[in-house]
Amino acid sequence: MPPEDNNETTETTTTETTVTSETTEAPDMDTLVQEQVALELKNNKLLIDKAYKARDEANTKIAAFELKEQEREVERLKENDQHKEAYDLQLQQEKARYDALAVRNTELTRDMEIKSLLGGYNFKSDNALNMAYRTILSDVVKSETGDWVTKDGKPLSEGISTFMTSDDNSFLLKPVVNSGSGHTQTQESTSTGGGSLFEMSQEDVLKLAAEGKL
Repeated sequence: MPPEDNNETTETTTTETTVTSETTEAPDMDTLVQEQVALELKNNKLLIDKAYKARDEANTKIAAFELKEQEREVERLKENDQHKEAYDLQLQQEKARYDALAVRNTELTRDMEIKSLLGGYNFKSDNALNMAYRTILSDVVKSETGDWVTKDGKPLSEGISTFMTSDDNSFLLKPVVNSGSGHTQTQESTSTGGGSLFEMSQEDVLKLAAEGKL
C-alpha cells in the first residue's frame, strides 16, 4: 500500500479518537452533586414521612383504646350507682379533650410562625423546605413569656436566619441568579401554595393541618 494511504489512515484514526474523547467527557461535577443531594433529600423525606405516619397511627390507636376503656368504666360506675364517680370521670375526659385541643392550637400557631418565616427563602424543592422545617421544629421551645424560641434562647426569626444562612445548609436553597446588572435576584418560595399562613382564614389553616400540609 502506498505511503499516502498510511498517512490518511493515521489521520482518520486520530480524528475518531478525538471525537470519542469529546463525547465521553466526564459530566459536570456540580450537576452530579445536585443530583446526589436531590436523591438524598427525597430518601430522607420518605423516611421522615414514614416515621411520622407510624407515630400518628400508633397515637390514634392508643387514644381510641383509652377512650373506649374510659367509656366502659363510666358505664360500670353508673350500673353500680356510683354516679358521682362516673360524673367525675366524664369531667376528666372533657378536660383531657380540651387540653388536647389547646395543645394542637398551640402547635398550629408555632407551625404557622415557622412556615411564615421560611416562606422568605427560595428552596430548591418541597423536600428541601420540609427538611428545613423538621430540623428547625426539633429545636423550638416555648419561653416563659409564651414566645417561640430556639433551645439556646434565640428569637425564632434569628434562629431560622442563622440556620438558613449557614454554609452547611446552603444546599437547601436555589442558587442566587445574577441579573447581569450587578444585582442578584431570587424567586420567592411558593412551596406553601397559598402565601403567608397569617393571611389565611382559620378554616383554611385547619384544612391544611387536616391534610398534613402544616
